[in-house]
Amino acid sequence: MKSSRQSSADNDQLLPIASRPQRQLSPVSHFKRILSRGYSADYMFSSPVESRSDAPYTNDVNRQESPSFSRLVSASQQGEATADCAGMVKSNEERLHGWRLWMHNSRLLEFIGSLVSLALAGVITLTTIHDRPIPRVEIQITPTRTLFARDPSIDEKKLGETFTVTGLIVTGVGVSLGTHVFVAYILPYCKAARVIRYESRDFLLTLVQSISLSALFTQVLKNVTGRFRPCFYDMCGWNYNVTWDGIENLCSLQNWEDEGRKSFPSGHSSFAWSTLFLLTLYLLGRSRLVSADRQDHVYLGLVKIVMLTFCFVPTFLAAWISVTRSIDNWHHYSDILAGSLLGAGAAAVTYAYNYGSIFNWDSAGLPLQEYHFRRLKQESELVRLVEKFRKFDQLNPLPSIQSLTMSLLNKPKNLEPENVPIHRIRITLTSRNVKNLEKVCADLKRGALDKNLKVSGPVRLPTKFLRITTRKSPCGEGTNTWDRFEMRIHKRILDLHAPSDVVKQITSISIEPGVEVEVTIADSA
Repeated sequence: MKSSRQSSADNDQLLPIASRPQRQLSPVSHFKRILSRGYSADYMFSSPVESRSDAPYTNDVNRQESPSFSRLVSASQQGEATADCAGMVKSNEERLHGWRLWMHNSRLLEFIGSLVSLALAGVITLTTIHDRPIPRVEIQITPTRTLFARDPSIDEKKLGETFTVTGLIVTGVGVSLGTHVFVAYILPYCKAARVIRYESRDFLLTLVQSISLSALFTQVLKNVTGRFRPCFYDMCGWNYNVTWDGIENLCSLQNWEDEGRKSFPSGHSSFAWSTLFLLTLYLLGRSRLVSADRQDHVYLGLVKIVMLTFCFVPTFLAAWISVTRSIDNWHHYSDILAGSLLGAGAAAVTYAYNYGSIFNWDSAGLPLQEYHFRRLKQESELVRLVEKFRKFDQLNPLPSIQSLTMSLLNKPKNLEPENVPIHRIRITLTSRNVKNLEKVCADLKRGALDKNLKVSGPVRLPTKFLRITTRKSPCGEGTNTWDRFEMRIHKRILDLHAPSDVVKQITSISIEPGVEVEVTIADSA
């Protein structure tokens, strides 16, 4: 018999603290989970310097099944050599050599394409701008006489720029690169952090792609629309001493007149958001804030909120840069909004092109190339593990995948292999806080109902899956306080991994503060 509590030092028997939706897993996902638990709890998505001992239990249902995995399993079941199976998942790096390998690792062609787009955006700035008529206001003085006045919406005073072009580039690119250097090269020496291959290459490429994409669209729209800036008259050197007839162009500075017709969209806003919002996405991915459980302990939620605020500091800076364009009378608010959306969209698209989803624990912060490389490597290890178990026990061979997954699904119509032992699992929750205990009990009951588990025990609530006893607490709070909850489960467990891992799969619930957990596992008599 094995017994453990949350406060004990035996981490292998701890009940995980994770709030995950109960979702049906495919048979292949069950098989991958069992085998992966046999040699590493997080082999594929953790680095040698990263500690995941306190990480919440992750659900493999979010992982996409590789088409090669089914072929690998079939090959292993048919008794083919492990080397042949492993060869099916060779990465590109193992097949390329020489200059092709260097170009593949450096992603040189993608860098060249991004720089060409950026150069094209610079060329577009030299082309002709749409020459729309200068706005005017007509004032009817007499039936035969009309006075023409300047449009007040573009008659603001030209002010100095809070962020010049040079200051904008230094702020956007400098802050992004500086933060990346700190996270990728300095932070791992201070605390446990992931070390990712070619991380600087992918971040720099994403940054260049985001800037080039937003700059290209911004310059095209500026030349096509030709909208006037709020300070157009003052910027173009308007001759205020001449009475305007509403037709003649009284601008005296041709270069500044062209600049005054480039209001929509805001180039400063698009550049700021394409760099600084990209940095926010990068920090969210590296920290895994939006994919991890925030209820591990009492103070972790506060820490996560502080870190989340820190991740959005670059976005706040981008918003401030955008607002200064209206304060300086260089852009209308609609120009700023359009430029901000354009830059944020470019950052989101390029980040999704190069990185995995920030909402998935496995792929958050990982470049897609590295993510797929690790998946292929894990699939090769899974095949080797299958072959290892097959050779280890020739007299009692490994059950087939169908019977193995049917056992885990545990549905009434599924057949379970006879050579798999039955374990008796008892989960006991104790607490003096009736509200927290009721919440945990409800979650556990719902999880049992969703999984169709075979559960035995007296009935004290309107469900046959639970057993709850009541007693008077030491503080004298009354005899109606639920302070103990027991759930007994009879389930077949494969010996490929520890029985406590099955408990983790069964009880993926959130434990409220003040609720103690005890798990008892024994072979069925």
